[in-house]
Amino acid sequence: MEEPVNVSVDRDGNVYEADFDGKFVNEYQQASNKVMNSCAESGYVSSVAVDAAGDVFLAVDSSGGGRIDEFAGGLNGCHGKRLGVRLGYAGGIVLDKHGNLIVCDSSDPGAVDVIKPPYDKVARRLGSHWSSPSRLAIDKTNSLVFVADKDSDLLAVINYGTGKIVSSLGSMSGLSKPAGVVDEPNAVY
Repeated sequence: MEEPVNVSVDRDGNVYEADFDGKFVNEYQQASNKVMNSCAESGYVSSVAVDAAGDVFLAVDSSGGGRIDEFAGGLNGCHGKRLGVRLGYAGGIVLDKHGNLIVCDSSDPGAVDVIKPPYDKVARRLGSHWSSPSRLAIDKTNSLVFVADKDSDLLAVINYGTGKIVSSLGSMSGLSKPAGVVDEPNAVY
């Protein structure tokens, strides 16, 4: 690992590590620190998510902007493809129970995008007035999304159905540049 910035877990408990400066993603078998698969990218890997079928999605940034790459069936063989959706600056990425991607885009203005299959365009946006949304999580029931907006010193809880912010914590609550979020229990299918 060089600069691990995000992890995800598949149904079998295998761990996927997004490595920003290393420009790669690693897969580790459950209870092992030996790399099973490692795939290099042509940009900075800012986040990773894995769906119920074992497909791996990477949020990647390069001089051409943000993008999402998909490794259908997993990392074995490193056969990824670039999806059609374009982002300004790709940050955190998670999947909902319907296979929709939820992605932080920290470009100006910042956004939290919902991208439906076949992942070629943004279907809707969650919340508003984001400064620099960087990481997010969704609860198991898919009713709440948690977003860290580091430049606004904000952690927001969003109603996933309506896209509206229902609660938030900020500098008044002692937060300073929140860099991550998690829900309990995590949404593993």
